Amino acid sequence: MRISDLHPGDRFKADVTIPLIGASPTTRTLTFRYRDKPALKLFVEKMEQLDDLQMVQEVVLGWDLEDEFTPENIRTFLDHVPEAALCILRTYMRESGLKVPANI
Repeated sequence: MRISDLHPGDRFKADVTIPLIGASPTTRTLTFRYRDKPALKLFVEKMEQLDDLQMVQEVVLGWDLEDEFTPENIRTFLDHVPEAALCILRTYMRESGLKVPANI
């Protein structure tokens, strides 16, 4: 095996469990943008300046929902599923090897 065999390419998939209001949580598979360590550092530095829509667009490249992955559909999703953005961010950070702060 070579080091290059361990590289995920420019994207990776991970399951995100998202609580739903008045229903059981749902687990969705999202396709995330891969960032190497220097790029992750830059993302973390600017993360606090991003709103939920911008953050999701920065880290997610696609999802397994029937609806197309568009800014309008992302906004609708985030508006109707309040905890989704935090669940997505936690999963992205954990899968990227970053320590997830307690306040996220």
